[in-house]
Amino acid sequence: MNNQQHYDKYKRNQEARAFYKSTAWEKCRDVVLRRDHYLCQECYRNKKVTPADLVHHIVELLNDWDMALDPDNLESLCHSCHNRKHPEKGFVKLERGIYTVLGYPASGKTTFVQSIFEPLDLVFDLDRFITAMTFKDGHDRTGNADKAVPIINDMLKDTVKNIRTKRYKFNRLFVIRTKLTDEEWFHLEMAGAKFLLVDTDREVCINRINLQERRIPSTVFDSCQEFYQRKLEALELV
Repeated sequence: MNNQQHYDKYKRNQEARAFYKSTAWEKCRDVVLRRDHYLCQECYRNKKVTPADLVHHIVELLNDWDMALDPDNLESLCHSCHNRKHPEKGFVKLERGIYTVLGYPASGKTTFVQSIFEPLDLVFDLDRFITAMTFKDGHDRTGNADKAVPIINDMLKDTVKNIRTKRYKFNRLFVIRTKLTDEEWFHLEMAGAKFLLVDTDREVCINRINLQERRIPSTVFDSCQEFYQRKLEALELV
């Protein structure tokens, strides 16, 4: 690939990022999700009922901008089906590394990691550490679970720092979080981590949480949204 091709690809990717941040796209995506009843259409065609995680361009955005907001060119999919339609976005061929998987509560972060998990991979998941340390549900943040969170955060920080100096043996380390502090971001970035955003619509996540009879303040979603917008240039949408 020559310099002009590199520039063209970079410019197209920048235009795509701007499009996915636009109000027009957010409104169109909401319309399609409601039309599809928040269900993965590929699974539905195969007689399975699976919640949708995102809206997919049937004809890729970069191949035809005229169809970018055409509902007939859009369908709701789960992450697994979307990965099968875009194998080039999968992680099967990734070499050893650290991947920070971010997303709203109930966005499907753990499900996404499970769909690409391989032997010798490791996962650092706050919810699972909560369960291991307190015997509570991973989503519970009351009592001793709340006390465990700063300890787990320190464990993550120390682990990431040590990766740069110690020879831990793993293929890929997936760090699952809703968002990061600036200090956590800095240490992960210094360790060479890549940052992935599970781009599930906010309203989809809230609907899932309501169905699970969980209560998460809207301020949590506001804080996540502000963080994603601030870091969007460094995030890869999945």
